[in-house]
Amino acid sequence: MARYEVSQFGAAALETEHLLLGLLREEKSILSRFFPAHPSMDVIRKQIEARTVIRERTPTSLEVPLSAESKNVLWYGAEEADSLSHRDIRPEHLLLGLLREKGSLGAKILRENGVEYAEVRKELGKDAAE
Repeated sequence: MARYEVSQFGAAALETEHLLLGLLREEKSILSRFFPAHPSMDVIRKQIEARTVIRERTPTSLEVPLSAESKNVLWYGAEEADSLSHRDIRPEHLLLGLLREKGSLGAKILRENGVEYAEVRKELGKDAAE
C-alpha cells in the first residue's frame, strides 16, 4: 500500500509518510486503536499533503527505492517484533518503527495526532501477555 501512496504523490523514493499512509490503509484499526482523537484517513492525508510536494502521479509498477529513514523504520519494526517475542512483523510493529525514526515526517504526524511510542509499546505488551 505504501508503493501505491508513492505513486499518488509522484515521489522519487518511498518515504516514511508513504509508509504511514500505507499502514493506515492496510490496517484500519490502527486509527481507532492508537490515535487518541481517532482522526480519519483523510485528515492524516491532508496533514501530509500540506508538508510535501505532490508531483504528477507515477505508475505503481515503477521501481522506487526506500529512503534511508524508511529502511530504518523497517529495521526498527523487525526489532520491535523480536523484542515482543512476536514471530511476525505486524502493522503495529511498523507503527513503533515509525515513531522511533523521530525526525521523519511520518513520526511527526503521528506525534501531532497524539500517538506516542510508550503508549503503543505498552498496549502491545498487554497483547503479548494475553
